[in-house]
Amino acid sequence: MILFFAISLFQIAAAVFAVLFMHHSARYRNHTLSVGWYICGFLFGLWTLIVFLATRKDFPGPDTKKCPYCGCIFPSTFEECQNCHMPLPVSDEEMKKKDHKLSKIFCTLAVIFYVLIIAGTVTVSVVMVNDIIGTVTGEYSGNRIAVDGVYYDKMGNSYEDETEVLLY
Repeated sequence: MILFFAISLFQIAAAVFAVLFMHHSARYRNHTLSVGWYICGFLFGLWTLIVFLATRKDFPGPDTKKCPYCGCIFPSTFEECQNCHMPLPVSDEEMKKKDHKLSKIFCTLAVIFYVLIIAGTVTVSVVMVNDIIGTVTGEYSGNRIAVDGVYYDKMGNSYEDETEVLLY
């Protein structure tokens, strides 16, 4: 019972850290939908993380700027949009470093908790199988089986004494 509770807590922690990783990693890479990844991560969990990891290489990148007027993407050294000639926003390097560091920390924590979930699930499965195997105590001789001191014949009829079991 404690293992089920621990696995549930690990799942919650893994989901939270995965969502925080997606949010900060998207912000670091100048993706405009960092909050969208945050929301989808809570709604769809691990599936959102898989989609995020598969598509993040297509994000603009940390060394780019996006024009707020026309949406064109330029290197971070540009100060003016080449398309509409409007000034580009100034990038906050301190915030980028912080987002990059936080995304690494949250990714590591999410991976640790997902590994703990897998290990806990395997442990619970082994314990349950051992409990099932442990309930069958005694022998199976082809004609009868003993479970917790009660004997059964092939038809499923129960007997208190082994000598009373009908042999078919």
